[in-house]
Amino acid sequence: MMQFPLIHTNGTCGDDLLANQCDIARALRDALEVMAANGPNARDYYPLEAGAWERAREQHTARLSAIRAVLADVERMAEYLAAGPHDQLETRKAQ
Repeated sequence: MMQFPLIHTNGTCGDDLLANQCDIARALRDALEVMAANGPNARDYYPLEAGAWERAREQHTARLSAIRAVLADVERMAEYLAAGPHDQLETRKAQ
């Protein structure tokens, strides 16, 4: 389960937290685009043992998947922050 921050008067402003997550998401999307365009090429692996290119391709795919998973978490955090309320501590005290 993801741990979300508690937006309150002594912490970081919710808008700043949201902007940070959006910056991170943008950087991850850029990384995915560059990585997808620069995967392993078979000509760099054929002199090696059989299966080297396939392993390199599988590892590259795993790295892309890991970044997609991080991006999904960051987007989830951004959605949470965008939904507010901005002073959750006061909201909790009122309940």
